[in-house]
Amino acid sequence: MAEKDQRVGRLTSQPHYRRAFVIGGLATLAGVLPRKSNALGNVVTPAHTDPTLWLQPRAVAVRNMDTGQRGDFVYWRDGEFVMAEYYALCALGLDHREHKAIQIDPRVFDLMFATQAWYFGATGKRTHHEMTSLYRTPKTNRIVGGAPGGGHPRGLAGDGRLNGVSVSVYAAMLRRFQAGGVGLYANHVHWDVGRKPAFWRGGSIER
Repeated sequence: MAEKDQRVGRLTSQPHYRRAFVIGGLATLAGVLPRKSNALGNVVTPAHTDPTLWLQPRAVAVRNMDTGQRGDFVYWRDGEFVMAEYYALCALGLDHREHKAIQIDPRVFDLMFATQAWYFGATGKRTHHEMTSLYRTPKTNRIVGGAPGGGHPRGLAGDGRLNGVSVSVYAAMLRRFQAGGVGLYANHVHWDVGRKPAFWRGGSIER
């Protein structure tokens, strides 16, 4: 569980989420997790899926690269959200410039859970996400050059890396779920939910 002093930020009003979101199966092919991207062909056809994945407790380990705060969160268990953990996870993803947070769409966290579980199934080792951006206020989004109408101000997007794999491999993993947009940048990957699947390559500036 996250340490109490790590749970900071202010959650503004947003609709509550009442159900779990199923976004796809879990591939557990060990060969898809090289640090280099020259073996990405293995990602296209996973060895098999795990039908019990979405029945398991959904736990994620996260470090906010801007604030240094980190925690381990079990945000869904026994068919329902663990709201205290879910809120704490949202708070860790606050806009650090304005010290504000909102409720993040759980599907953003589901992708983090699924890819961390994928990594564990393939390597036998636990990993964590290094987050560079979750929520952004509209003002911050403009400052960093975020796309107008993008997912960050609406709680529909994340930026970061999965520790232990290259950004190219992580982008390929996310694309397997067909849950929304995936952007591959020089030092991080962007993912969002709630729209048709899309993929693009960017530069060093976060979008």
